[in-house]
Amino acid sequence: MILKMEKLSAFGLLGDKDAVVSALMRKQCVQLKPPETLDCYEELGALTRRCDTDVYAREQQRGRYAAALSGISPYTGKTGMFAKFPRVSYDGLEDSELIGKAEALCGRIEAELIKISDCRGAKNKDQFLRASLEPWVGADIPLELGETKSTVIVHYLLPAKTDMPELEKRRAETAPNSHLERSGEDREQLYIVAFCYKPEEDALWEILKEFGAAKAAFPGITGTPGENIAACDKRISLQDAAILESEQNLRLLGADLYPLKYAYDALGVGIQQGKATGDFLSTREAFCFTGWVPESTKGEVTAILDRYGCYYEFQECGEEEEAPILLKNSKLITPYETITQMYSLPAYHGFDPNGFIGPFFFLFFGMMLSDAGYGLLLIIGGLLLLSKKDFAPGGGKLIKVLVMGGISTVIWGAVFGSWFGDIVTVVAATFFNRDVVIPKLLDPLTQPMTVMIMSFIFGAIHLFVGMGIKAYLMVKRGHPWQALFDVGFWYMVLIGLPMLLGGGMISQIGKVLAIAGAAGLVLTQGRDAKNPFMKLINGVMSLYDITGYFSDVLSYSRILALGLATGVIASVVNIMGSLTGSGFLGAIVLIVVFVFGHMLNFAINALGSYVHTSRLQYVEFFGKFYEAGGKPFVPLAANTKYVRVLDKEENQ
Repeated sequence: MILKMEKLSAFGLLGDKDAVVSALMRKQCVQLKPPETLDCYEELGALTRRCDTDVYAREQQRGRYAAALSGISPYTGKTGMFAKFPRVSYDGLEDSELIGKAEALCGRIEAELIKISDCRGAKNKDQFLRASLEPWVGADIPLELGETKSTVIVHYLLPAKTDMPELEKRRAETAPNSHLERSGEDREQLYIVAFCYKPEEDALWEILKEFGAAKAAFPGITGTPGENIAACDKRISLQDAAILESEQNLRLLGADLYPLKYAYDALGVGIQQGKATGDFLSTREAFCFTGWVPESTKGEVTAILDRYGCYYEFQECGEEEEAPILLKNSKLITPYETITQMYSLPAYHGFDPNGFIGPFFFLFFGMMLSDAGYGLLLIIGGLLLLSKKDFAPGGGKLIKVLVMGGISTVIWGAVFGSWFGDIVTVVAATFFNRDVVIPKLLDPLTQPMTVMIMSFIFGAIHLFVGMGIKAYLMVKRGHPWQALFDVGFWYMVLIGLPMLLGGGMISQIGKVLAIAGAAGLVLTQGRDAKNPFMKLINGVMSLYDITGYFSDVLSYSRILALGLATGVIASVVNIMGSLTGSGFLGAIVLIVVFVFGHMLNFAINALGSYVHTSRLQYVEFFGKFYEAGGKPFVPLAANTKYVRVLDKEENQ
């Protein structure tokens, strides 16, 4: 059901503000509203201001912790899927010893990360220098040596496709007292060292420019390329050793990151608490705020406000207001809330459909998957996941839906006699030459019409329930006659028409119901039109909607279709696995085909069953009554990433 919400307006002394916010966060029972929603906001606006929410310093500190945790993550073991989160009480978030350890740990991590960054930067620089010098090793002369008394020495870069014979010819003609020595080459460039008589330097340069040459420079570098490369290799080796040392230090530090994670979440809660006050108004002595409170937790809120001497008042949600949505159902129905939430929460003044979604989802899912072996896989896998994975409070709903779907699948699989298809029969016939038949109440392969009729009957009930909810809402809102006109008459038509096939008295009763219902629809469905003629026309045309109802019922044939698909594919997998006959090889082939074939069939049809069962809820069922658009209730709470904060206030 949708819990009733009330609007809270509260006023208190400014000195108690942080304590009030902290207490409300513990209980997670108030969703704050912007102060503009206060009824007296215009009067208060001139007298108050928004409370200060300066959390910059804490955000900066939390950012440091986040960066440290992110930086060290490559050097720590991956958190397992089933890892448990540490539990911390709300008061335990103020452990100064742990926070001090976190600060020291963060500083050490930052130092190692900076060292790694610096070493990698220096290494990249040396690697680049080494790569740039390597082509010049062929002419291993000191790089700072640019000239002698009568000769200049210049390093040139030429395109790889340079016509060197032609270049040599031109050089000999123009600068005969020069020499070009090829030091190295790659796919893009030739590396040339020119030794030239000084008076011919300009002439040689003019020739080289015609061939696309560029001068290479080595500012600040002394010694030969080979010597510099050796020095680079030595520095790179030292940098690698330093990086390795820092990485090892980070792995040691990463063995216990709990203080840092604790401090990250503790700061986060403090930031949330600080930002919450942004929805408070204050004077020099007092504060005020407004919010939504579930009626079921109203007593807890009043106890907190009374403890701090606050003045407060509650108001019911108006007919035109949309309060946030908080659902409350039994333990069996609560998991199905996730189905509704994937579509949209109901409007506040609407209807919570989960009490009806649960039984129908359970029924349809099992009929669609329809193999007891697959149902057992769902149950075992789901229960293992629920027992091992540390879900947040209220989490794991979808897993619970699948577990219950697995129970339904086992039931329907037993009815249909399908246990991983007909694997028992196939194994008995192939390896033991025995005819073993699994008992079944109904065989979809030989009795498809029976299963289809069952699907249509269940579908009609599903639709009738949706129509009944629509009628209930109309009556609840003071429109009983509309419930009769828009739902009651359709009940008469849709029940009466199938009864015509019954013969005898049943047929006569059905005839009366269908005619009376159709007449009622003709007379009432055009009631909004002002023209009497249009009233009649609209009423007659409304009978055409019967095609929509028949179309909705036909949609439930997908129950048969998916059930048949699961069973047929499972049987085909078993046949393929038994093709090699008995013996050791046959057993190996059967096991391999069985595992891969059935896992694929299970995955595809389990997904299909979930999707199509959800579709029957969203389209056929919701289409009859559902009013969507609700916004979830988001209380002021301690939202954390690495630890679970106990949501119950300690006894005081």
